[in-house]
Amino acid sequence: MINTSSTEHGTNVFKMFTEDQIQEIFYATFDVMRTVGFKILHGDARKMLKKAGAIVKDDSVKVPEHIVRECLRQAPKGWTIFDRTGKRAMEVTGRKSYFGTSTAAPNTMDAYTGEVRETLLDDIGNGAKIADALSNIDFVMPFGSSQDVPGDACDIFEFPVVVSNTTKPIVFIGYSGRGVELVYEMAAAVAGGLDSLQERPFVMAYPEPIAPMVYPDHVIDRLFAAADLKMHHRGSRNLRHFQ
Repeated sequence: MINTSSTEHGTNVFKMFTEDQIQEIFYATFDVMRTVGFKILHGDARKMLKKAGAIVKDDSVKVPEHIVRECLRQAPKGWTIFDRTGKRAMEVTGRKSYFGTSTAAPNTMDAYTGEVRETLLDDIGNGAKIADALSNIDFVMPFGSSQDVPGDACDIFEFPVVVSNTTKPIVFIGYSGRGVELVYEMAAAVAGGLDSLQERPFVMAYPEPIAPMVYPDHVIDRLFAAADLKMHHRGSRNLRHFQ
């Protein structure tokens, strides 16, 4: 049975499932994590999970329900993201949704000539400037993946271009744990120090696993870097992308 639509926090909500159906999906997820598990390629992460009670065999990790529930219990129920000037920008909690630009396209259509060509740092700067001027855009990611800088260091070239052209919150791609650290160092310099950045964060890292359940070394390194610095990473259903 499909429930009627409603509106919460200014966001349109259309419920496709009953509460019982949602609970069935919830418990099925626990079963998948317990019986199928994940492929964790990071040795230190496997050690941490084993110490917590997960079942580890080679790079396969099966996570019992009680571990997941404890993680959910300790996880924050939401947080506040600020803009570059220190003003509140996004309350990432509940059913609130925010919209922003997306990233990673190696090619772009030149805004002046219509030519499809490789994405350059200048394009990312122009994209950030446009996103900054659009009232319906809440956060900014680099508009594409720049091809005129070394591929494994795009993060440390792209962040200065974006932060120079927008005051809005920034979600950045990190290509390594060290890259994430360096971006946060730059963000801390903009914010007036790491303490100020942690108090009023305006940047979020964007680490993602390989769908559906594979976690490479470099992804976990990026997660660890953000966690060690007590910073947020983008993994929330509250953030939506336009590309």
